[in-house]
Amino acid sequence: MSQQGVALNRMATISDGEATPVADNTTPEGRAQNRRVAIVDLS
Repeated sequence: MSQQGVALNRMATISDGEATPVADNTTPEGRAQNRRVAIVDLS
């Protein structure tokens, strides 16, 4: 995103890891659902 012109001071990363899965991690489908990225515009 920074290469597209978004200033670094406007970005943040939050890693929840295993703390907040949206699906069960015991199946390949569930693990695929848990690999996610959310982009939020807070401006």
